[in-house]
Amino acid sequence: MRILLIIFMAVIMPAWVWAQEQKFSREFTEVGDLEMDMETYDKDPEAEAVILFDLGLSEFLDDTYNIKFVRTKRIKILKPSGTDYATVRIPYYEDGYGKTEVVRNIEAYTYNKENGQIVKKGAQP
Repeated sequence: MRILLIIFMAVIMPAWVWAQEQKFSREFTEVGDLEMDMETYDKDPEAEAVILFDLGLSEFLDDTYNIKFVRTKRIKILKPSGTDYATVRIPYYEDGYGKTEVVRNIEAYTYNKENGQIVKKGAQP
C-alpha cells in the first residue's frame, strides 16, 4: 500500500505543481495583463522570447484518413531580438499525384499594450 501511495504521489504531484505554474489563459484570443506585463522569464532572465503554450489537436474527419490538425501557440516576445521566434513555417506533404495536404484558416494576432489597454491586431499569415 505504501508503494502505491509513493507511485501515486510521484505521478500526480508533478502534474499538480505544473498546473499551478500555468497562470496564462490557453484560449486562442484571450490575453491578460499577466502576459502583457511580463518583461523577463524567471527561469531564464536572458531569454529573448518564451513559448507560453503550444497545443495541438488532431481529429479524423472520415473513413478515408482525412485529418484535421489545429495548433494553438502563444509566444511572448521579451526583447526586439526575439521577433524571429514569431516566424512560423508550416510544412505540408505534396507528392504530385493527388495526395497533398492543404493548409486552411490561418489566424495570427499580435497584442500590445497602448495607454494601459490591450490592443489586438491581425497579422498577415
